Amino acid sequence: MLFKNKASVQYVLTLYSVGHNKQYKVIKSDTNRLVVRCIRDACPWSIRAIFSKKHELWQINKCKCPHCCTSLQVVTNGQMMDSRFISIALKQYVREDITQSIKDLRSMLYAKCEHDVTMYKFLAALDNADPDTVTLLKCDPHVSGTCIINSAFWAFGPCIRRFWHCRPVISIDAMHLYVKYKRKLMIAMVTDGNNEVYPLAFIVVESESTETWGWFLACLLSHITNQTNLCIIFDRHRGIQSCFDDTTRGYL
Repeated sequence: MLFKNKASVQYVLTLYSVGHNKQYKVIKSDTNRLVVRCIRDACPWSIRAIFSKKHELWQINKCKCPHCCTSLQVVTNGQMMDSRFISIALKQYVREDITQSIKDLRSMLYAKCEHDVTMYKFLAALDNADPDTVTLLKCDPHVSGTCIINSAFWAFGPCIRRFWHCRPVISIDAMHLYVKYKRKLMIAMVTDGNNEVYPLAFIVVESESTETWGWFLACLLSHITNQTNLCIIFDRHRGIQSCFDDTTRGYL
């Protein structure tokens, strides 16, 4: 079997693992070889793929199968899937309709693979789909050993690249999210040369405050643009005003 690249081999292996409820571990992975085997040492199942210089493609040249192990528990929490697999699996859906919501994409992935994937992996999948896309998570520092997300920031690569050709003016505002968990969605909007407004960046937070607005502004200035003469339009919310009044906080 021939594959375009190593990512295609990994995608097929993950798809097989998800469909058969079998997990594997990577034994060797470099630019010329990929070796995986069943996570259960007593099971002989293994796959080896190499890069063929003759075809300039990847090919599976060794396969020991089938699995002889039994899976007593059906795993459906998405732990077999990494962010790269998710980005490949959903790429076509996003290309057909870029307005797809995360909720819809999670439903599509569940219908396809019968696995429910966390928001964290979806954000990581955005990074893998476009190298210019920025995703950041802010976790609760008081809880050790786990990540309890307080805020999630993301900006799509095409929107960031488009901003390079726009006016150096950003409008920021927030709105309520009327979903299961009551949160606030902060949005940064920009206007291009045709006077068309489009979203530049987003952040989901628990509430509007100096800290949350400050982190949003810091993310914009650190990861989206490095322009010094930047105009920011806002509604004089006290949290935003505090960020500009006291620059020693380190947000600006």
